[in-house]
Amino acid sequence: MQTKRKRELKWFPLAVGAGLVLAAAGLLVTVLFSEEIFPEYSPAHRGLQVARESGCFSCHGEGPQQGSPNPTPKSSPVRFSAVPSMFDERLTVEELLQWIADGIPEEKAQSGSFMASREANTLRMPAFADQLSAPEIADLSSYLALMQYRVSVATNPSPSKGEQLARQYACFSCHGELGQGGIHNPGSLKGYIPGFFGTDFRALTRNGDRQDLHQWIENGVSDFFINQGFAGFYPGQFFNERQAIKMPAYKDLLTDTDVTLIVDYLLELLEAGPLTAEAILEYRPLASSTHAARNPESGASDTTESPGVQGPLFAEATQILENHCLKCHGPEKQRSGYRLDYLEAAFKGGEIAQFVEQAAIEPGDSIRSLLIRFIEAEEEDPMEEIYPMPPGDNPRLSLEQIETFKDWIDAGAQWPSGRKLNPTQKIE
Repeated sequence: MQTKRKRELKWFPLAVGAGLVLAAAGLLVTVLFSEEIFPEYSPAHRGLQVARESGCFSCHGEGPQQGSPNPTPKSSPVRFSAVPSMFDERLTVEELLQWIADGIPEEKAQSGSFMASREANTLRMPAFADQLSAPEIADLSSYLALMQYRVSVATNPSPSKGEQLARQYACFSCHGELGQGGIHNPGSLKGYIPGFFGTDFRALTRNGDRQDLHQWIENGVSDFFINQGFAGFYPGQFFNERQAIKMPAYKDLLTDTDVTLIVDYLLELLEAGPLTAEAILEYRPLASSTHAARNPESGASDTTESPGVQGPLFAEATQILENHCLKCHGPEKQRSGYRLDYLEAAFKGGEIAQFVEQAAIEPGDSIRSLLIRFIEAEEEDPMEEIYPMPPGDNPRLSLEQIETFKDWIDAGAQWPSGRKLNPTQKIE
């Protein structure tokens, strides 16, 4: 019995040593191949997760529409306002960080009228400085900046033709806004669709090889990936067939020039790398008048009219909006989540515009503007998402008023920077 016990004790150190060696080897392999094993996320992608875990969307809503109702006391003229969307305003990085960390920017805290309005609301922005780490706050600000960018290009398209094509053909729907991280993809190598940056994208395209990028766009996959796999290590053919969401082929939809423009744009994003909040805000389209006003050093040109300057077409359109539309789509009430009292919200549209993926107001193109479809409609057709406006027994717009709207939109739908409208009809 003693002999057997001595044998067991003799082999015990060897077994422990072998176990430690195997563990060390496993750890070494994990470290060496971590980039090949784990997904790669941008600050904005991580910030989205912070927003979900911190309850941001429970009040603000997960989208450009306004958030939950925000009741005010009986003494207030507005009993139920709404928590604003996190994506409506064009904020600087400092303002974003102050909203998240302190619950209010320093400039707003010094405004008596803003503080009075804040105190009248039941729901107030909390401070997260003690709940979130500095990296988490930075990531969240990057996500908010990215969503602000997405809203801004809806009304001020990017001057980059490559980005316009990428947006038109829904590249960002899978790869994330500005290619900053894609969606979950069951069966794929890493379980997700990578963004247009970092080691994953470089490995899939042989470090941004132009020929590979052309093949991905035209054929939905590159010869290198099929034959050599991810970074020449994994069986590309196996994962390409196994993944649920496969890259579509655009060779019958895009011209060679279009593909080249998109490739040039993707290489710019690859070079820029994962974008921080600062980089995203600097990346805003130069046509954004608000960005130019807040960042004069950027040299951005303002394509909208200057503050206070009101062209005749906008003046006529304004009168129609204030007299007929803002009762239901103004600052105090927003049917179907649609506001018409300030530029970003009016152009973007509400729930229906988001559902049919069509802008409410398309500058320069009244035919593609959802607002024109509604004010011209004679009968309701829910199957086609057509709802005559104004609704019910409210007076319809005259042909002359409709033509005024069309002329204003076709002329570029100019809207003075910072100009907000006010309803002339009583809000009930």
